[in-house]
Amino acid sequence: MLIVSLIVAQMAMAWTPDDGRRMAGGKAFWIVAGAAVALAAAGLLVDPWLGKHLDSYYPEDVRAFLVTLPFRATFQPLVVIVFPYVVVYRLTENVPASVAASVAFAEVLVFLKSPAPEAAVLAIYVVVSGVYALVQALAYRRGGVVLLVICAGVFYSRFLCHLIA
Repeated sequence: MLIVSLIVAQMAMAWTPDDGRRMAGGKAFWIVAGAAVALAAAGLLVDPWLGKHLDSYYPEDVRAFLVTLPFRATFQPLVVIVFPYVVVYRLTENVPASVAASVAFAEVLVFLKSPAPEAAVLAIYVVVSGVYALVQALAYRRGGVVLLVICAGVFYSRFLCHLIA
């Protein structure tokens, strides 16, 4: 994983457009950050239902949460969001296509790892992960890797609320 993350990080540094390298201040930054917090709060409502239908949806305990948080906040968004974004942007220089590629890649991964036996559960899981991927791709676009890591950490931290409660 270290080799993959180093390669993807180098691609991100080399191929990210100049306006995505710096933290975009002002209105756009706060809209994306607010959307991340709002979606994490909305996830608190959907998570109990998904947790009932999907095995290992939640981390087992607080220790498991703390151990997996660095992976979920750094490596996973780097591979799932940044990698398709920078590759498509490098080939097309089209921002909407790059964002769409990130969301599509995240959705393909949902289908590949889907433990859902029922179509309704899979549909909700696909929608939830697609919206999270969209916000993360926009976070990467507007604030670079820093805002992406913050958003991914906020999204995953909603599980801590379930573990503590």
